Amino acid sequence: MVSGNLVSSLPFLAISPGEADFGGIVIGSAAAETGVPGSMVVQNVGSTDMRITGYAWALDGFEDGDLEWTNVTENSATNHTVGPSFNAIDLPAVDSIVGPGQSITINLNFKPYAVGNYHSLFQIWSDGGAQYILLTG
Repeated sequence: MVSGNLVSSLPFLAISPGEADFGGIVIGSAAAETGVPGSMVVQNVGSTDMRITGYAWALDGFEDGDLEWTNVTENSATNHTVGPSFNAIDLPAVDSIVGPGQSITINLNFKPYAVGNYHSLFQIWSDGGAQYILLTG
């Protein structure tokens, strides 16, 4: 038997997991003050350098597929809003390079402000394609 891995000769963006479910949190509790931590991995599974070109999140039109994107790229803070009550900490700057086979872990946080269900579609664009992660809590 012969086996192998198919690798793109170009950059190729991969994100894992596909969904980050932060579960529930009790408003007013000590844990609610700091939020619920999580993370995601951004990886270049291609064989040449990959350039990150932008970030955005969507909520409006989420159910019917008519998404309205909110740009995260212009925000220079270290704690980026990526949806209602969701934050990404220390996103790589736009134009950052991810080498072939390299990955970057992005820390996430869910800190709700009221009782309810929360969701956001956080997308990353690169010259190796675009991918998203569904954030829920």
